[in-house]
Amino acid sequence: MAGISAIYSCNGGSLVPIVKSTDPAPFPSGAGDTLFSFSRPVIAGGVTAFTADHGSGGNRSLFTGTGGPLNTLVKPGDPSPAPGVKFGSVLQGSAIDGNTVAFASDPGLFTDSGGVITTIVKINDAAPSGTFSEGFYPPSISGGNVAFGGVFGSGSFGIFTSRGGSKTTIVKTGDPAPTGTFTNFVGGSTDNYDLSGDTVAFFANYKSTVFPLGSGSGIFTGNGGAITAIAKTGDPGPFPGPMQGFSSPTIAGNWVAFLALYNGSRGSGGPGIIARNGGGPLVSVIHIGDTLFGSTVTNLAYSSFGLDTDGSGRLAFQYQLLNGVNGIAIAEPVPEPTSLTLFYLGLVSLALPTRRFKRNSI
Repeated sequence: MAGISAIYSCNGGSLVPIVKSTDPAPFPSGAGDTLFSFSRPVIAGGVTAFTADHGSGGNRSLFTGTGGPLNTLVKPGDPSPAPGVKFGSVLQGSAIDGNTVAFASDPGLFTDSGGVITTIVKINDAAPSGTFSEGFYPPSISGGNVAFGGVFGSGSFGIFTSRGGSKTTIVKTGDPAPTGTFTNFVGGSTDNYDLSGDTVAFFANYKSTVFPLGSGSGIFTGNGGAITAIAKTGDPGPFPGPMQGFSSPTIAGNWVAFLALYNGSRGSGGPGIIARNGGGPLVSVIHIGDTLFGSTVTNLAYSSFGLDTDGSGRLAFQYQLLNGVNGIAIAEPVPEPTSLTLFYLGLVSLALPTRRFKRNSI
């Protein structure tokens, strides 16, 4: 018998079941269908949003839930804001802020706020050069601002924000990088940018003659002006040895966290979750090989971690241990009586990652 997958919410107490893979599709046209293949859920104000497949035709719809009956926001065949155009399947992944959910579906990118659907951008809209020419990557949303990735012109890619109908280019193919020029921003994943306020944290590859292979990658931030490098190929990490690969940035306030691979005294590869507060040093939150809850971390799931939107630096992450335990934990920054900078620098030199954050199991 196949296993059952499910989504739950939890505030540190009892688990609240939101949906499971034997639940029926909650709309008449889906009679007889069950939901399966859930996206990573997002939550705000006790409301959980997620996408799920149903039926046998590759249909994927967008839902919200609080523990009772599910609410269907958008499903294939629903009318879109574009006259005479119906929605296709919703892309895996959505974003929620307050009562507004942002999502991508043919023919564009949209928000749903209390049942009112608004177009953020659609295919053939004007782009930095030419028009947007392909589907859009799943969005991020913060305070009424929506970030998205899109293809435009003759195959260029960019990351943009939209607030109140006004679009801002954060970064695009060919823009200057810390060395060389940016080449792409997705790295094989659709979870490689995140938004907090007006600032986007993003993964990028760039072309540069500085490196033997002619290219590098890193985590950067931007708000429409100058781009800031958070960490990039060859930078020293929280452990001895240069970092060499990055993915899955998350941002909240001044904090940015991401997954990194590196070569160094703790072996080649990784990965580990790294955080940085503003212009401070890079800090290791958790890494494969660390001791956690009486065992050893053997796996950290890509894209399965995120910063608390309150800007505290608190971070939730999914882990797997050598003793077979899988779970979700919360890491909290622990301040020191001395200056924060000296505290972090001291721990980096001592390479004691388990003291930088306090971890709590949930």
